[in-house]
Amino acid sequence: MGLFNKNIQETLKVEGMKCEHCSARVKDALKSHKVKATISLENKEVVVNFDEKKISLNQIKEIIISLQLNGLDLNKKKY
Repeated sequence: MGLFNKNIQETLKVEGMKCEHCSARVKDALKSHKVKATISLENKEVVVNFDEKKISLNQIKEIIISLQLNGLDLNKKKY
């Protein structure tokens, strides 16, 4: 595993995503790019798991933004 496993997890804060339809669109769009997404409408978060050798966090953000969801505001979650 170690050296070859480049999967990472990031939590994105997503304001404006309020319904299951929107979360399903985001999940489906990311799944088609081999990105696993777990979405919490309550916490307004998208947790993404991805291989950074195949796709970048910026590309993931662009995919979500390209869906043009009303009121969407996307930022990396600050801890």
